[in-house]
Amino acid sequence: MITIYYPEYDKEVESWESQLREMVVAYRLQASPELVEPELREQDKVIAGTDAIAAYLKKLRQDVDDWRAPGCGV
Repeated sequence: MITIYYPEYDKEVESWESQLREMVVAYRLQASPELVEPELREQDKVIAGTDAIAAYLKKLRQDVDDWRAPGCGV
C-alpha cells in the first residue's frame, strides 16, 4: 500500500489522490503537520518532496498502464 504523509492538504495532495484513485491502487493519505515536505512510503521505499513524489506517481502510472495493456499481466 502507498501512504502519503503531508504537512497540509493542498491542491498537490488532491492531485495525487486523484491519480491514485484512477490507477485503482491501495493508498492512504495521512496528515502529518510536523513534516516540512510530503513523503510517500511504499514498503521499504521513502520518497520525499513534491517533485520526487510526482515523478514516482508518473512512473507508477506507466507501469500500471503497461501491465493492463492487452496481452500483458494476465
